[in-house]
Amino acid sequence: SVSVLASEQAILGAALSPNTQIVAVTRQSTGAPGSFSARDYDVVLVFPATGKEISMGNGFAPIFVDDTTLLWVSPLGVHSRNIATGETKLLVKHTFTSVVSSVTYSPDKTLVAWSDLAGSSAEVYRIQTGEKVASFAAVLPLITLSNSGLYSLTPQDWRTTVTYYPLDGSTSRMMHWLPGNYQIRKLAL
Repeated sequence: SVSVLASEQAILGAALSPNTQIVAVTRQSTGAPGSFSARDYDVVLVFPATGKEISMGNGFAPIFVDDTTLLWVSPLGVHSRNIATGETKLLVKHTFTSVVSSVTYSPDKTLVAWSDLAGSSAEVYRIQTGEKVASFAAVLPLITLSNSGLYSLTPQDWRTTVTYYPLDGSTSRMMHWLPGNYQIRKLAL
């Protein structure tokens, strides 16, 4: 194992480009230690081969669509940047005042979802058009997005239930449950 980035500031997450040449990280840039203000974090591209770093600006939850296209969430919404040309687009307009740990992207990277930390809903948007696809009341905060639905984990004392919410509006259903002592808090698709 090789360390490609060391930082005295908090790092909240990272994404690796498909060709493994670039790492995108969420790093605290301002504010008090432990702050969760969206304006206190930047998305930074790190090129391990050279040590070069490029800031994408305020944001969190980066993910690569391909080797040259990066998505991330900023205080203004979901952005896309072509790393080769520098072209940046605001794809989904939404105000994020805090870093949201529940941001999840569909495997085909056409959808993005997050849980409203105020406790009211989970929202799903189509990335290219910015349109809201679905909203699910009180599906918080442990979510994972597939290409056709949202999965939610609900921890309880003795089990964690996995519930599937189809994006077409049909009825949700419990898919499975896992023993509570496993303490599973994230699904990966």
